[in-house]
Amino acid sequence: RGADTELPVMSDVRLAINVASCDNQPLVILRATNQDRLAELKAKMSKLAWSDGFIGQFLYVATTDSADLKAIRGLQASSEIIVVEPGHFGLEGDVLAQLKGGVSEEDLQEALDVSVVLHQRVDKQTASHTRLGSRLGIQWKTALPVTDTL
Repeated sequence: RGADTELPVMSDVRLAINVASCDNQPLVILRATNQDRLAELKAKMSKLAWSDGFIGQFLYVATTDSADLKAIRGLQASSEIIVVEPGHFGLEGDVLAQLKGGVSEEDLQEALDVSVVLHQRVDKQTASHTRLGSRLGIQWKTALPVTDTL
């Protein structure tokens, strides 16, 4: 765990929201218009992500495509660092905090601290959670087709 340790990012926003919901953790989304800016945001976030106060507290994802964020409620167009409360079924999320990338490390740390406090951990029992999802017609579309229906 060093200062040069990369930020552990998920492969895409849709999956990250779902995993954050399953893991009962807030999600940090880094959004930029190009890969160079995204690399800057990752480096900035990595310092805090690996710090003693925040290690293991969040999941992370990065994107250059604003269309990836259509499932996020309360998002401002200028935000580059977005902390999200994932929805109960991991299909959408609500903004807990959002900042521009030029924010100071102290202000970013404060926003993360507040997000940890605001995050609502939900106790999910697999059987009842699955039944409720079925009753509501909620289904996760997997990347690979499900062929085993047992």
